[in-house]
Amino acid sequence: MVATATIAGAFFGLWVQLYSNGVRKLRPSFHPWEHVLAMGSGIVLANGVVHWEHKLKKDLDKLIKKTQKANKKRFLGTTRAAVEDKTWHI
Repeated sequence: MVATATIAGAFFGLWVQLYSNGVRKLRPSFHPWEHVLAMGSGIVLANGVVHWEHKLKKDLDKLIKKTQKANKKRFLGTTRAAVEDKTWHI
């Protein structure tokens, strides 16, 4: 997944720089060091998004487990209270 993000980020950075040169009516290879910087920025951005996505999924799984545990505890607590409290009749 990281290799795909790295390649996609590099391609996106290169595309942005080529598009920028095209809009400014410059030749595509004008200032090649800008292409390298744009590709590097794209790689950093894409890998950051992948890292953020994994962190978000881990945090979400942790929150879901915590919520399920709280719901189960609350449900068991109400049924125990209803069974122990002999005021209701079927």
